[in-house]
Amino acid sequence: MYQERRIFGKSRIHESSYVSKHANIIGPIIVGKQVAIQSGARLRSDEDTKPDQGIILIGDYCNIQEGVVLHTHADSSFEYEGMMVAIKIGSGCCLVHKSMVHGPAIIGTNNLLMANSVVWCSNTGDNVVVRVGARLETCSVGNNCIIGCNAVVLSGVRIPDNKFVDHCTVVRTQEEADNLPEVYEEKIRGWIDKCDGIANQNLIILERYKSFERKMLKRHRYVPFGDFIVKRFVTRGKYYSFYEEF
Repeated sequence: MYQERRIFGKSRIHESSYVSKHANIIGPIIVGKQVAIQSGARLRSDEDTKPDQGIILIGDYCNIQEGVVLHTHADSSFEYEGMMVAIKIGSGCCLVHKSMVHGPAIIGTNNLLMANSVVWCSNTGDNVVVRVGARLETCSVGNNCIIGCNAVVLSGVRIPDNKFVDHCTVVRTQEEADNLPEVYEEKIRGWIDKCDGIANQNLIILERYKSFERKMLKRHRYVPFGDFIVKRFVTRGKYYSFYEEF
């Protein structure tokens, strides 16, 4: 079941997910199951004036931490599963504090975008780690890759699968990308295990938030949900909800 919100466009947030009331959800945004969007995150897709265009799609079990920015340009949509999507975040991803994704962009499953990393109009495969301060600018990254701290991958370059971009390296040409060293399997597995650990911790945090909501419901008959107050009342043992803006 999805909750619907209208803030310059309709967004759909799965009922098992949590959105901090101090996060901004603006435009057509779809949030999957058991996702946590923390305080100060900005998800904005309001530049496209066409209906149902420029959707930001966030997969299940993602963790969007404080200060993360997801933003799209007008007319930057691409077709994905019958929808016009501008940013797609795969399931099991962790976007750490102050990381940024600017559309059009596709982030694969089980990606870890670390603090202050930037994905600008780029695509990443599955099991990719973008470390602190790294930048991807209009490029693509294959599966099982690690982009080192403060590394930069420039326009038009495609990083092949299983490659390691060393810290502070600038990859300018496809030839440089093809000659990058292979990433050790145990190294990428260590990072993916860390991402899985963050996802599991995310589930624990979600349960804490839900527990807090249940306490608020018991005491005050309302709980905060984003920029709304959810008022609940009981009829024959069942809970019903309606929404009011602050």
